[in-house]
Amino acid sequence: MSRVVVVVCLALAAAYSPVLADEPREVLEMEIAADIDAIWEAFTTTKRMIALKAVTFPEGFAFVEAAQETWTIFYFSPISTSRTKVTVVGLGYTDSEQSQKMRSFFEVANAYSLRQLEMALQD
Repeated sequence: MSRVVVVVCLALAAAYSPVLADEPREVLEMEIAADIDAIWEAFTTTKRMIALKAVTFPEGFAFVEAAQETWTIFYFSPISTSRTKVTVVGLGYTDSEQSQKMRSFFEVANAYSLRQLEMALQD
C-alpha cells in the first residue's frame, strides 16, 4: 500500500472519538486494532508522530485557499502490544467560511480514513 494511500486513509478515521479542542485545532483520536509497528510502517520511521502539509491539490478541490493555511500532525501512542492510539490534529484553521467547511469535511473524512486503515491492517 503506498504511503499516499495510507496517509489519506489515516487522515480520515476508524472507531474514533473526537477530542474537544480549542479553536482553531481539529483533533481526532482513536484506537486501532493493530500494533504500533504495523501502523507506523504505513507512515514512516520514528513511531511517534508525523506532520504533513499539502502543497498541491486535486482539480476541483473546493478548499484550496483554506488548505494552503493548514497542516496535520499524526501522533501514535502504543496502548498495548496489539493496540495503538492514533491522534490526528488539524492546525491552521481560521474563522473563514471556507476554512470551517473544510474542517467539517475532514472531521468526517479523517474518521473514514482511519477506519479504512484499521480494516486494511486486519487483513
